[in-house]
Amino acid sequence: MPMLKTSTYIATVLVAGALTALLITALQATVPTTETWQMPDGVRVVRDIEYARVDGQPLLVDIVMPPEEFTGRRPAVIFVHGGAWRAGDRRGG
Repeated sequence: MPMLKTSTYIATVLVAGALTALLITALQATVPTTETWQMPDGVRVVRDIEYARVDGQPLLVDIVMPPEEFTGRRPAVIFVHGGAWRAGDRRGG
């Protein structure tokens, strides 16, 4: 396997890094947040409900509920963002 010249290697790494940054930015711009979700008529959203506190930091949840007149069984969906509890938040993923 031929060795890349240092300048070629550096240029390749820089281009790959720039393309990765552009891709991440584009993906973040297209991910809907709870602020932009389109809710059906009558659906209620209650935001920022504190369900626990850890080391003085409030842990918050948003609850989306069906219309008041809904009388059937209500399924529950729990959405946990993919930040591994290290990055991101419930609003933007």
